[in-house]
Amino acid sequence: MEDLIPLVNRLQEAFAPVGFASIDLPQIAVVGSQSSGKSSVLESIVGRSLLPRGAGICTRRPLVIQLTNLADKSKPATAEFAHAPGKIYTDFETEVRLEIEAETERVVKGKKMVSAEPIILKIWSPHVVNLTLVDLPGLTKVPVGEQPANIVHVISDMVREFILNENCIILAVTPANQDVANSDGLQFAREVDPEGLRTIGVITKLDLMDEGTNCLDVLTGKSYPLRLGYVGVINRSQADIDRNKSLADSLESERKFLQQHREYVSLASRMGTPYLSRMLNRILEDHIKQVLPSITKRVKDSLRVASTELADIGDVVSTDREQRAVVLKSITSFMSAYEDAMEGRGNAVMDSALVGAARLRELFTGEFNANLASLGASQDVSDTEIMRIRKNVTGTKADLFVPNSAFEVLVKGLINHLEAPALDCVRAAHDELRGIVIAVLGAVKELQQFEGLARRIQEVAFDFLAQRCELTLEFVSNIVQMETAYINTDHAEFERVRKGVYNLMAAQQTSDVREAGASRAEGSKAAQTAVRKTPGQVQLLQAGGRPAVPATLRITARNLEIFDTQGANPKMVRQVPLEGCSIKDAATRANTLEIQLQRASFFSQAEMIAFTAASSEEMREWREMLIAARDSKGARARGGGGEVGGPQPARALGPEKLTDRERVESEILRQLLQSYFDIVRRNVQDAVPKAVMLMLVRHTQQKLQHELMSTIYADEDNMEMFTMQSESVVLRRAELQTTVAALRQALTIISEPHRISKS
Repeated sequence: MEDLIPLVNRLQEAFAPVGFASIDLPQIAVVGSQSSGKSSVLESIVGRSLLPRGAGICTRRPLVIQLTNLADKSKPATAEFAHAPGKIYTDFETEVRLEIEAETERVVKGKKMVSAEPIILKIWSPHVVNLTLVDLPGLTKVPVGEQPANIVHVISDMVREFILNENCIILAVTPANQDVANSDGLQFAREVDPEGLRTIGVITKLDLMDEGTNCLDVLTGKSYPLRLGYVGVINRSQADIDRNKSLADSLESERKFLQQHREYVSLASRMGTPYLSRMLNRILEDHIKQVLPSITKRVKDSLRVASTELADIGDVVSTDREQRAVVLKSITSFMSAYEDAMEGRGNAVMDSALVGAARLRELFTGEFNANLASLGASQDVSDTEIMRIRKNVTGTKADLFVPNSAFEVLVKGLINHLEAPALDCVRAAHDELRGIVIAVLGAVKELQQFEGLARRIQEVAFDFLAQRCELTLEFVSNIVQMETAYINTDHAEFERVRKGVYNLMAAQQTSDVREAGASRAEGSKAAQTAVRKTPGQVQLLQAGGRPAVPATLRITARNLEIFDTQGANPKMVRQVPLEGCSIKDAATRANTLEIQLQRASFFSQAEMIAFTAASSEEMREWREMLIAARDSKGARARGGGGEVGGPQPARALGPEKLTDRERVESEILRQLLQSYFDIVRRNVQDAVPKAVMLMLVRHTQQKLQHELMSTIYADEDNMEMFTMQSESVVLRRAELQTTVAALRQALTIISEPHRISKS
C-alpha cells in the first residue's frame, strides 16, 4: 500500500507535459485565504521552510509537493523539480525557494499575476510520510496595489477548477481567531462538496485566540460538521520566523501547547501537525486505492481516443505516391458521405432538421406545391380584361362561339405564370445540394486536415452543381413553354368541361333571341308615338354607297329605334343599343351624324350607322338627344372639338361597363380557363420535381465523383498544395503524440504496483 502515493506522483509527472488535468488524479488541495496560515501548515508537514514569503500573493502558480518517505533515516532530505529533472537540491530555504520564484516568473510575467500551470516539486526525506499536496494561490476579496482588477475572479476560478475534481481532497485552512462562518476555504469547499464528504478542516493559530475563548465547537464538528473532521495546529508566527526558530522547535512548542491547554488536552492525540500528516497519508492512500480502477479505465479510454485521432491525422504526406493516395481516399470518402446524406444513411438521419433527400421532398411537396396552388385563373384575370382580350383578338370579325384565339391568349398568359415558381424550385434544390456539400466536407475526417483539398473539392462541386442547375433551369423552362406551344383543347378532362360550357352558351343564346323578339314587338306598338316625338325625319345612309332612304328615329332610355317611313305605316326595322357607342359628326358630309356601334355579344357585328338631317340646327338637336340617352347609363366621357365621345386612348374598363351578356360570356371563358389551367398546373407540378431529380440530383450523384477525379486527381501540379496540412493540424499531431506517449507511460506506471504486490 505504501507504493500507491508514489504511483500517483509518477502519474502526475507523466501527465505534466499534456496538462495536469488530463486525468483527474487523487490529490490534496490546500485552500485558504492569504492570511489563513496555509503556507505554514505545508512547511510544517514538509519539515522545511521552502515557500516564498512576503506581502501580497506569494503563491502565484499551483505548487504540487510530492513527499516520499525514506526508510534510511541517515539519508538527507533532497528535492527535485519536474521541469529540471536530474538536478538535486539540498538547500531548501535558499535554492528551492529561489527556484520556485524563478519558475513562477518564467511563466507569470509580472509579480501580481497568477497562472494555473503547476510547478511539481518532489521531496525525499526520512521525516515525511508519503503524501501529495497542492498549494493553491491564497483567496483574496479585493485587488491590492498593482494587482489586476479581475484578480479575485481569476484566483477563485483557478481554485474552483482544482477542487471540482471528485478525486480531490480539500484541505480547508481557517484561522482560529476568525469566525468559521466567514472562512473562505470552507465557503469554497461547501460549493463543490456541500455534504462535506471530502473536506478536511484545518484550524490554525489556536494560540492566538483571545483569553477565555476556544475552538472546541469547531474542532468537534458542532459548528459545521465534516465527515473527515477537523485538526487543530499551531504554526510559527512571523516573530518566530524572524528569530529563525526551527520547524522542529515549532513542532515541539505545538505539542506542549496542546497537551497543557486545559480545553484541548482531551483532543491532543488527534491534533497537531504530525497527526495531520499521518491522517492525510491514510486518507489519500485509501482514496487512491478506491479510485485507481477508474483511473486505469480512463487512461485506457483516453489512450484509445488519442491513438485513433492520431491515426486519422496520420504522418506527414511527402512522396507523390502518398499525396495521390490521400487525394483518392479523400474524394472517395467525400462521395461516400455525400451518398449517405442523399440516401438518408449515417449520422445525418439523427439531425434535428430535415436533410438530404428528405429536405428535397419537403421542397417538392411543400414549398413548390404551395407556390403553384397560390396561382389561379380566377384571381389573375378580371372580367373586363377577359372581354377586352376577346374583342381585340376577334377584331372586326364576328364570332359565334368563344373564340379559340382569345382563349389561347388568356390561357398562355396564365401558364407563363407557372414558370417562376418552377424555376424557383430548381434554384432551391440547387441551394440544398450546396448545403449538403458543405456539411459533408465538414464531416469527412480525411478532409479536416487538408484545407486546400477541401476547398478545391468544394469549388469543383459548386461549379458542377452550377452547370447542372443552368441545364435544369432550361429544361424546366421548356416544360412550361411546351404547355404554351400547343393548347390541347381535345384533352379528355377539358372536353367534359367544354361540353358543359357550350350547353350554357346555347341556353343563353335562346334567352337573348326571346328578349330581342319582345323588344321588337314593343317597338312596333310604339311606332306611331315614336314618329310624333322625333324632331323630324332623317335620311338613313345605306352601306355600299347606295342612296339614302327616309327614316324616322325614336330615342328611348337604352336604344335608338329606326322606323321605315316609306310605306303607309311606320315599321321598326332596327333597334340599336346606345351604350358604349361613339357619336360624331361626319367628316365628309354636312349635317350628318355617325354612330359607331360596339359588339354587344358573340352574335353581333361591329358596324356604323349614319344619317343626315335637314339643317344643322336639327342635327345639333339629334346629337344632344343621342348623347344624353347614351350617357344616362354611365357611358364614356365626351370628347372635344367636333367629335362627341369619339375614340379614346386604350384603357381598362371597370366592371360596370360590362353588359349582362358580356358578364355571362366572361364567366364562360373563366370556367374554360380555370379548367385548362388546372390541367397544366398538375402537369407542371408532376414534371418539375422529376426533372430536378433527373437533371440535377441523380446526375450529381452519378457524375460528381468522375468530375472530381478528372479535375483534382489529375492535377499533378497542385498535388502538394492539396495535401499540405494546416498549421493547426501539425500542432495537433505533435500534441497527440505527446499525449499518447504520456498515456502509455501512465499505463506502464499503473501496472507496477500489481507486480510489486505479487512479488
